[in-house]
Amino acid sequence: MLDLANPLGSTLARVEVFPDRAVLARSDGSTQEAATADALIAQVVGAAIPVSGLRSWLKGDINPALTSGVQQDNGSTRFVQDGWSVALSRHDTHGPRLVHLTRKEGLRSISVRLVVDAS
Repeated sequence: MLDLANPLGSTLARVEVFPDRAVLARSDGSTQEAATADALIAQVVGAAIPVSGLRSWLKGDINPALTSGVQQDNGSTRFVQDGWSVALSRHDTHGPRLVHLTRKEGLRSISVRLVVDAS
């Protein structure tokens, strides 16, 4: 489950992943479904975002066979995986609390920032 919130903390939508589908429930009660979380987010935001990779990254795990350019400094880990530049920082005992993804697709630049609140 992933809650999408605005900067003031209000939940805008919730994504839940089940074995056979992923569902986005908006705060207005409307829903949208797709076969996978990656496909759902691509439908909703109009860009492919590696939602499936987030599970590992949020634990601080990276797959060395799939990554390149791994750098670690000042409590931060940076690498490239599946065409995304990934930065994991502000680690605690549960993993990184800040995840920043960037990617260039032609003339378009995509940036995703996730702040993990384990409360």
